[in-house]
Amino acid sequence: MNFRQRIQNTIYNNFMATIPVYNPLSPFLGLIPGGFRVGQMIRIKGVINYYGHRFQINIQTGPALRPRDDVGLHLSVRPQEHAIVRNTLTNQIWGTEERHGGCPLNPGQHFDILLLAEHSCYKIAINGVHFCAFNHRMSLSRMQFISIEGDVTIHSIIQEGDTSGGAHAHPMPVPAGVPAGGVPVYPPTPYGAGGAPPYGSIHSAPYASAPPAPPPPPYSPYPHGGYGQPGVAYQPVHKKFLN
Repeated sequence: MNFRQRIQNTIYNNFMATIPVYNPLSPFLGLIPGGFRVGQMIRIKGVINYYGHRFQINIQTGPALRPRDDVGLHLSVRPQEHAIVRNTLTNQIWGTEERHGGCPLNPGQHFDILLLAEHSCYKIAINGVHFCAFNHRMSLSRMQFISIEGDVTIHSIIQEGDTSGGAHAHPMPVPAGVPAGGVPVYPPTPYGAGGAPPYGSIHSAPYASAPPAPPPPPYSPYPHGGYGQPGVAYQPVHKKFLN
């Protein structure tokens, strides 16, 4: 085993986060429990930093970042270019960009990005509104990790259907009515019987105001899902391990 492999194994074993996570540091690298499968969703809530140029979300095959493992879905949010770029990375070669649709997000704005895996494509909703579909260019079964980096503050990353138990990575502001254990209780949602999205604004108002959750996107996940209880979240990868 060479030096690079030993370093990557150290990162994986000691610093790898496993979603769901709350308030992780950026850049973030996390394991998708069981991989990203048909009918599952990943919901990312956060805020674009003021004067932010861009941030990116990668659904990828492995934990390597430099050079990066293959990426099945690269989502690059670029408010200053009025574009959200979709692409894939295969053997360090970028595919053909898709960037139609503009960019409904601005610096300083809270967002709720929902990724739904289907047999033929990813469906992407932003703040409760369907944004686009991106056809699979490589096998969905290979997608095991999610990484997020750039000018962004992440509030939560949730995988639908997760049923593991655990604690928050960092404390979050707790609204009135939350039980002593710190885990909010929500009524059922149209996404399934397992729970509801984490609290937090997706609008331009301050995060602590916690307005009602947005309406569901105009497509439905597969049945027998739902948001589960938060899983164990370890410390995210620090930048010094990524150089």
